[in-house]
Amino acid sequence: MSDLLEVAAIQAKHGGTLQPKKEPFLFKLVVIGARKVGKTALIKKFVDGEFPVSNPTTQEERFRRSITLENQKYILEITDTGSENTWKDETIKGAHGFLLVYDLCKKSTFEKIAELHDKIHKADAAAGNLSSTQPHPTPPAVFVVGNKLDRTDEREVSTEDGSKEAERLGCKFREVTGKTNVEWVFLAVVKLGVQRAIKRRELSSSSRDMGVTSEGGTDSWLASLALCLGIDSTVKQ
Repeated sequence: MSDLLEVAAIQAKHGGTLQPKKEPFLFKLVVIGARKVGKTALIKKFVDGEFPVSNPTTQEERFRRSITLENQKYILEITDTGSENTWKDETIKGAHGFLLVYDLCKKSTFEKIAELHDKIHKADAAAGNLSSTQPHPTPPAVFVVGNKLDRTDEREVSTEDGSKEAERLGCKFREVTGKTNVEWVFLAVVKLGVQRAIKRRELSSSSRDMGVTSEGGTDSWLASLALCLGIDSTVKQ
């Protein structure tokens, strides 16, 4: 995808000497939303490439897929949270990105977005030892996702309303259908999440998480990746 290849220009600027690390990074993504908005279908389409014919209500479940983004390898650990009443704050802690999903054919699911976003904020603040009224200086990467775009004749939430709500909450916005165009939003939230994780020094190598040590350490990997992405990774205390 052309909008995800900025690293090539950055490498060229530095004489082609900058190279992302070969070891994959573990990126934790959480998909949140009301019941029956199509969270599981979106995930399975992205992970398996197939849209499930039927989707029974699920409890919390995890999926994995490897991707390469801007020449850097990632292992995505995607948590499907089930219904909005079953997931716990522990699910959010340590996550690098979130998809906040509603069914654009059911306004009631859209009306839960602000409440769910508030839960993300509070859990994220608690994880960073901040008060619930004190936002993190680098907020989590959140995309508000209007699902079931293929059923526009049943639409109850306009694109404008979805976009305005996402902007009000400080989030990115995208409308999708689980049948076709899910790839972009998953890659986009990873890119945004990587940028913010570098700022927070939270992104870890999957090798280290799996009990394998590598020369240089995670911080040096983050610095290298930040340089390749053109991101200022300096953290002010």
